[in-house]
Amino acid sequence: METLNTSIKSLLAIDENIEDYAQLNSILLYHNIDVKLINNILNAENEIQLTKYDCYLIADVINTEKTTFLIDLIKIYNPGAVVILVAENPTAEMIIEYIPYGIDNVITKPFLWTSIENVLNIYNY
Repeated sequence: METLNTSIKSLLAIDENIEDYAQLNSILLYHNIDVKLINNILNAENEIQLTKYDCYLIADVINTEKTTFLIDLIKIYNPGAVVILVAENPTAEMIIEYIPYGIDNVITKPFLWTSIENVLNIYNY
């Protein structure tokens, strides 16, 4: 099993369209990163409170209010975690809106492996 040059070993992806993550899940597991996929806010809220992950992928498609609520919850329960916003067409305004909530990075969807690899490699501590 290969590993990436990253300290991230566990990842929670929260998105209503979890089928988009099937291939990404396989690739990350191949690179020895445990992945859990959740497709609704109630399950995500419970999971955030119960389990600490190194990294959280949160889709913007949930809606801004729910997304910011989940980011706040992550920062309360796991303040050192990496929070990555996933968006189909991120705009500067969108990113600026999320910065005060503590997002660490943005990845576009559909996923390109190189962009994900580059983002994960940033977090090597």
